[in-house]
Amino acid sequence: MKNLRETGFTLVELIVVIAIIGILAAVALPSYMGYVEKAADGACLAEARAYSGTVLNIVSNPAMDGFPIPAPENKACETTTDASQWKKYTSKLNDIEATARKPGGAKIKCDFQDKKGCWIVK
Repeated sequence: MKNLRETGFTLVELIVVIAIIGILAAVALPSYMGYVEKAADGACLAEARAYSGTVLNIVSNPAMDGFPIPAPENKACETTTDASQWKKYTSKLNDIEATARKPGGAKIKCDFQDKKGCWIVK
């Protein structure tokens, strides 16, 4: 009688491993998508804060008299209020609003009047 030695995995073992990997992926994917959305919203919030700070500094600072107000770059945001046409030294400044790119899509508002800063409205 020959002594046969088993080598490799059986088909059942491979199917069980593939099923376990599938279950783990099904559980992890929704969480991952939520993190991707929050990251997109956070990137747009940071971009809106930086832009509104630049605009506020140029508009309210007499030392920045020769500097034009830049247009928003919109790398992380789909749309941002363009403040490049605003008049300097005005008493009433409009709010800057932005919309995050997909998959986030959050609405962001930056308040100049009450100096509340920027926040996600959603």
